[in-house]
Amino acid sequence: EMSLPGGLLLLMLLALALGKPQVSSPGCQSWVLGSRDPEELCCKICKPGNVLVKDCGKDQHALCTPCESGSYVPNSNPASCVTCSTCKGTQVKRPCTPTSDAVCECIAGFQCGDATCSFCQQKCRVGEERINRTCHDCPNGTFSDRADQKCVPWSSRCLEPNQMVIKGGSRVHDIICGPTENSAQG
Repeated sequence: EMSLPGGLLLLMLLALALGKPQVSSPGCQSWVLGSRDPEELCCKICKPGNVLVKDCGKDQHALCTPCESGSYVPNSNPASCVTCSTCKGTQVKRPCTPTSDAVCECIAGFQCGDATCSFCQQKCRVGEERINRTCHDCPNGTFSDRADQKCVPWSSRCLEPNQMVIKGGSRVHDIICGPTENSAQG
């Protein structure tokens, strides 16, 4: 008969436990005694990652059950399991757990197109605007002086009275105004 030293056995068990996917233990986290039957327990709060399947019963472990793999229990509605996001067209930043949805992200050079990152779109530079999720140069007569901003038309004239256009607009800046020759001399 072969025996392992206690420390080695503990390390082997720890390695096995760490290699398994995260699973919630079933049951009720908080309960009260039933009003009709003193041997009955009534669940107030399920353990994290569990949903309520029966309000009251003799075994607190049977009152709540963990969600199936690929689903989680959101804090906003702990009464039902929700299917995990799959990050299609994006990559997984944080995988789904029994208590939280997967978090998706985009590859470098792209950004999430909505709050849940259900799609990615190109990050536009100065002098570009996004059309149908891709970046295009600002058309002639327009500019964008900040990244990820729509192109806007150049100003048609200087706003200050003693100023004139000293430099035309470009894809990255509006017209540039400066003092008129008369105001510069006087």
